[in-house]
Amino acid sequence: MDLGVVPAGKELVFFLVTQYESRHDLDQDWVYPCLRKASTGQCTLHLKSPIQVFFSKARWNLDQDPRGRVPVAQRNIGCAYSDLCNPDLPQMNSCPVLNSTQRLCGWLSADTLTRLQQPAYHNVVLPMVSAGVLPSGNGNMPHLLMQPSPSTPSQWLMGFEDMPGGGDRDFNDVVFLLRGTQEGRVRSRVLSQDDASCRIAQVSFTKRDVLGTGCDATAGVTYAVATDCGLCGAGTCVPNPTPTWHPLSLPPGAAGTTVDVSGTPGQQLCWKAQVTQGASFGCLPAIVTVDVGYVSEPVAP
Repeated sequence: MDLGVVPAGKELVFFLVTQYESRHDLDQDWVYPCLRKASTGQCTLHLKSPIQVFFSKARWNLDQDPRGRVPVAQRNIGCAYSDLCNPDLPQMNSCPVLNSTQRLCGWLSADTLTRLQQPAYHNVVLPMVSAGVLPSGNGNMPHLLMQPSPSTPSQWLMGFEDMPGGGDRDFNDVVFLLRGTQEGRVRSRVLSQDDASCRIAQVSFTKRDVLGTGCDATAGVTYAVATDCGLCGAGTCVPNPTPTWHPLSLPPGAAGTTVDVSGTPGQQLCWKAQVTQGASFGCLPAIVTVDVGYVSEPVAP
């Protein structure tokens, strides 16, 4: 199921709602949600409810981690999941971790690993490497395993654990694939008046952008201006889908330039920008400000 596009620059918190028999069985790592804690971390008020809500933001969860281990769980992401594998003694029905003598239980099912390798999922191939779940920091049970795809940059897999207290700690009950958009485009509205007796001769363009942290050499923002951005007639104008663009050569950060556009007829000025994210999921280039000025001249003396 495709969930669509999520805008950059925002915090997105996922949550999973489940319905189970309400149980408190520490031998099976099942606990009641905790509504109130003592200063020691001991729960002083439990909630008995068949409805559970688990958040990707681990500190928000109500159930506590009855084990208190670091890491909370470990899985071999390239190994197929088997319910016969014991995470505490993963010698059977498990896989060796790459370049290691360690063996860990698998994470995703064999069908899921095969599906991820299809073009529709951008050919995600998961190697035999370890992925762990870190504690929440407040004693609450984390319910999300977040793992980048080593073979396909800008893609992340995240799997939910659906049992209060961790249960089997397989973290594969609901799985999301997040894919970072590699580029984005923006085009301004027409910035000049419609006057058939004039044409735009020069354009002054000043901008400030930031690439953010984690960006590589393939990331950046490119700009262009055009003077035939509108198609006008009978007193109305509509956007020109194919204007004559003048690329601008500008370095990252704060920069400006003035270009001669007198060779392009038109008095309908606009600008566009294309943002390329590069290979890093955490790279978020941003356009901060754009200032545009222009000089018009008569079409005929």
